[in-house]
Amino acid sequence: MKKNWFLFAVLFLMQFTCFADGYWLELEGSGRKGDTLTIRIRYGGVDEQKNRYINNGSALDKMKGYQLLVIDPGGKKQQVPLQQVHDYWVGYYVTAVNGSYQVFAINDQLPVVEREDSLQNIKPVQYLCSVYNIGKATKIKRPVSHLYIEVNVKNDTALIAPLIDGKQVAANTPVRIFYPNNEDQKYNTTKQGTAVLPLRSKGTYLVRLDQLNRKTGSFKGKKYYSVRHRCDYTLTIE
Repeated sequence: MKKNWFLFAVLFLMQFTCFADGYWLELEGSGRKGDTLTIRIRYGGVDEQKNRYINNGSALDKMKGYQLLVIDPGGKKQQVPLQQVHDYWVGYYVTAVNGSYQVFAINDQLPVVEREDSLQNIKPVQYLCSVYNIGKATKIKRPVSHLYIEVNVKNDTALIAPLIDGKQVAANTPVRIFYPNNEDQKYNTTKQGTAVLPLRSKGTYLVRLDQLNRKTGSFKGKKYYSVRHRCDYTLTIE
């Protein structure tokens, strides 16, 4: 029964994530300590012609539930206030030391995604993560979250380690990669729970991990029949 449900979950996600809108982080900074890191949360997607679009205006109102956190190289956590502008939500963080800064956001207040068949309604929980380096990269501290993705880059390859409750996922767990040219591809993890991503070109890669749990409930007056946990990692290659 569990195996059948897992198969249904995979097919369900494949059916509805082809051109669905999603969220991602954008980090902008000088790469020098003492300067301000600008953190944007975007909302958009890729159409059938593989053109990326970015939503704006009132479409961003539902993103107000995002909580943004930065963990500095020493492990100190700081919540970053967010404000809404025309086509993104934005927060600012002043770096103090060299090393790796972990940027993490979560939103469990997004509205229920309604499907034509109401029995397919889902409640989304979204996690966003990335790392900002000043000088030499240092070991990062994992946040306490249900889903998370670690990415380590060496030369022209990225080693992807998807995590559920702080533990590496099982073999053959699907991970979806969105390339800088807006193409996408599915990778399955190895028996070590990792996936290897060849970095074909410079630009921004999005790494996605999904988990669908069969759980019924009601949120803001809308009935749902499953909860989709989704983590998107932003990897920028310059």
